[in-house]
Amino acid sequence: MSVFVQLPPKDYDAKAFDAFSALRGHFDVDDARAMMWMAQLSYEFDAPETIKEIASVWKLKPIDPIRARGPLIDTRAIVGERADCTIVAFAGTDPALASNLITDAKVRLTPLDTHEGFQNAFDAAWEQVKAQIERSARPLSFTAHRLGAALAVLAAEKAHDAGMTPAAVYTFGMPRAGGATFAARYNGKLGDRTFRLVHGGDIVPCIPEWFARLAPPARIRFQHVGQMLKCDAGAKFDRLAALGVATGNDPAFRMGVRENWINRRNALLGGQLFAAAGPGPLGRLLMLLPFAIRDHLPDRYRNALAP
Repeated sequence: MSVFVQLPPKDYDAKAFDAFSALRGHFDVDDARAMMWMAQLSYEFDAPETIKEIASVWKLKPIDPIRARGPLIDTRAIVGERADCTIVAFAGTDPALASNLITDAKVRLTPLDTHEGFQNAFDAAWEQVKAQIERSARPLSFTAHRLGAALAVLAAEKAHDAGMTPAAVYTFGMPRAGGATFAARYNGKLGDRTFRLVHGGDIVPCIPEWFARLAPPARIRFQHVGQMLKCDAGAKFDRLAALGVATGNDPAFRMGVRENWINRRNALLGGQLFAAAGPGPLGRLLMLLPFAIRDHLPDRYRNALAP
């Protein structure tokens, strides 16, 4: 993957898993922090030495990254095994990969009532993922950021149906992965153990619940899954905050637009002309991004989960 989503090993948190518990049974900020760092590691597909080094620090067995490619598909994932758990992390959208952007843009619903692009990307990789997780008897978790988060919930349902029910699913900046039928089906199985984190005015979870079709019917309706936990831009996720109900569909698009207008206004009133800088060689360039996109980037989630 590209410099847009990768980090050098020195920027990884060596203590990310120090307070992690594979069988906590409920949402926990310490678990979320570990999962967000695992989601970040999934972006290092083209940096195998980084994966090897960080896996060793986090006491993960050597990782063989998974990749499924097609004319319009490029799905990547890692499966990390510790003594206490197995974690599947799907890589999210890399803006330098046209295939990822095409996957995001295929917004028709499949016969399974899932987002067509996400379903195709997931289907291409499932057999490889399944082959790795079915060898493990440890508690199973799924995690990812952005596009990968949508793939993670599709994988979690598939694993559940195959008799490998995950202990937890943590997603960050996740778009809606399907329609109301999919959401009801998924939440009936895994809604109580799926935790959907949204930072500030992150626009991706706010993308409209509907999309215009080129042919009738006029609209396609999409629905979120899992329990949402939201924090303000630049703030921390509260381990004591109440989670949203699994049947909720927030944040709505109008909510995101309003919040980003308020964020921008407050920043200007406080003398802040640009968004926050970020890590890595492109860190200062990130200041030029709109607040709605800047709030979506992985470092904003990592900072919001830091101790």
